[in-house]
Amino acid sequence: MGVAAVVGHDESPGARAALDVALGLVQSLRGRIVVYLFDAPHDPLVADELRKEGERITKGALMAAGNCRVRVDPVVANRPAAEGLVEIAEERRADLIFVGIHRDSAIVGALRGSVCHKLVHCTTVPLVVVPPPAGTVQP
Repeated sequence: MGVAAVVGHDESPGARAALDVALGLVQSLRGRIVVYLFDAPHDPLVADELRKEGERITKGALMAAGNCRVRVDPVVANRPAAEGLVEIAEERRADLIFVGIHRDSAIVGALRGSVCHKLVHCTTVPLVVVPPPAGTVQP
């Protein structure tokens, strides 16, 4: 049996890079991927719009995986990012969690809260942190 991976994907350059790395590894090991999209506010209208956006983003990840012949189990969930990734990785018995990083300043990262930093402290599942391609402009 192959490797199972959870990929935190929000369509940022770092997340796209993490998806690409995960697809390459999982393809070579004949495994599967769970794509997960993050945290929506408690406002039902905003949460509904973010869920629709998550479904759109997931379709893109499914297409990329299909091109690589990798099985994907998409999850669009309203959970806090770090905790949600860990919960889904444990529920799906994932071998690895893949996330991309943003190239923020240390101050912006501290104010916004880094998912990577939280994951390092709350996961027991091995974590792969993937930077965006060099020269990529972050939104």
